[in-house]
Amino acid sequence: MRNPFYSTFLGCFIISICLGLPYFIPCSKQFLSSHSRLDGLLLGVLSSVFLLLFIEIINWYRDKRLYGFIKGKYKRISIYQTNENDARGNNDTIYSELEYYKSIDWDIHLKYHYNGIYTGTAEYYNHSSSDNKKTLVSITLNLNTANRMIGEGSYKYISKNDFGIYSFHVDNDNHNRIILTYKNTIPSGLARGYEIWEKVK
Repeated sequence: MRNPFYSTFLGCFIISICLGLPYFIPCSKQFLSSHSRLDGLLLGVLSSVFLLLFIEIINWYRDKRLYGFIKGKYKRISIYQTNENDARGNNDTIYSELEYYKSIDWDIHLKYHYNGIYTGTAEYYNHSSSDNKKTLVSITLNLNTANRMIGEGSYKYISKNDFGIYSFHVDNDNHNRIILTYKNTIPSGLARGYEIWEKVK
């Protein structure tokens, strides 16, 4: 995923080099000194480019500070799934903890891009293999820029056509903890529940 800030940085850097180069070449420098209007125009454009670069650096830093705070490595400390057959009256739902997740550490890695967008991988239980208990899932999270404590996302199993969606919120008291609800969309659309991630670094 291409970060637009990096493209702007690179563009400004290349333009600055091209515009500033004549001031370091003796014959070009002599030419500019004899054409003051061109010299002034070139300096004005160069100053504007540096100003744009400075503004973009500020925006890049502000974006990372405001929306990049949940990046890092996490452990899944618990995961629950609904059992709709055991639903009580009044449309209440019972959550059952998935016991086979308890005995192993499950890693999640989140990489921040820009404007609240994260990508990464998460380890989930591999139901299709008895030898390898873990399988990798590709995930995308979109932090709400109006309310940095909530967001939505999606996931896809790398080894098979299994897709789903997330809705999540960051713990207000502990920003190192994320609570997510998940819902499978393909192939069955049946699995849904919630899980808790805790940052380790």
